[in-house]
Amino acid sequence: MNELIYNQLKILLAFFVTGICIGFIFDFFRIQRKVFKLRDFITYIQDALFWIISGFLFAFVAIRYTNGELRLYMMFGVILGVILYFKLISRFFIGINTWLINLIMKFVNLIISPFKKIYKKIKKNWKKNNNMV
Repeated sequence: MNELIYNQLKILLAFFVTGICIGFIFDFFRIQRKVFKLRDFITYIQDALFWIISGFLFAFVAIRYTNGELRLYMMFGVILGVILYFKLISRFFIGINTWLINLIMKFVNLIISPFKKIYKKIKKNWKKNNNMV
């Protein structure tokens, strides 16, 4: 009897962690939308990718821990994991990653900026010389 309860708690924990992972995946796409201006078409693709990845993750955990058997408490574990992730972790995860991506983009722009100026001058001179002929 105790082994059965232990096994079910282990399964519940696995699905709870799956819910947290699904929250991370969702926020990964949310961060991209927040930082970059994405077209609607890309957003639709990202939504589809989110559901495909989440479905595969859920199916993998279900097959790995329960041989594909689904029980109501497993769904409860996923939902609880997602809810707790969004209540406790999501805001910090999004904030830190948004800040980090913006910092990296500023650094990259700082490095690329002189090359952009040189490119514009070359392009301007190229057009000027080709119009003279």
